[in-house]
Amino acid sequence: MLDGEKVNLRRIEKADLWHLWEWHERDELYLFKAIKSFVSWDEIHDNYFKHFAWKGDFITQDKENRILGICSYHNVSWKNRSCSLSFRMQEGYYDFLLSVDTIHVLASLIFNELNLIKIDTFAPQTSTFDIQTFEKAGFVPEGVLREHVFRDDKYLDMHIFSLFREDFNNND
Repeated sequence: MLDGEKVNLRRIEKADLWHLWEWHERDELYLFKAIKSFVSWDEIHDNYFKHFAWKGDFITQDKENRILGICSYHNVSWKNRSCSLSFRMQEGYYDFLLSVDTIHVLASLIFNELNLIKIDTFAPQTSTFDIQTFEKAGFVPEGVLREHVFRDDKYLDMHIFSLFREDFNNND
């Protein structure tokens, strides 16, 4: 378990699957994007280790062990010493302090344990909460991919952010 000031991060366990599946049914959770469409609950449950064996996926929970969200690191490039970061808070837990703490705990693992030097992340133009959270967590805007994703019957811009280890450690 990784401990922050307000949150803890822990690995996804088989017992979490139903909660994640229900959340995915409401919000299209990013964890399920790598799994083919129309996969059933039974298949997810039966193939837990196949779908959720990646050690970079975490449950975010508060100090009372309530599940607040998920976060992940992925697209690791050991040669370039970089990776991508994703996070998602459940509805009702859109709180900057909790979200920034989540990102800081994961960034600390990425920089201090994995010895990477750069994290990048993306946020769609419609997600002002994510954009503001990344900025509050110390990420710097890198640019905008114009009309990069198609959601809700329209093309949306995708904002790119990055955080370097030296900037993270200087702000800690």
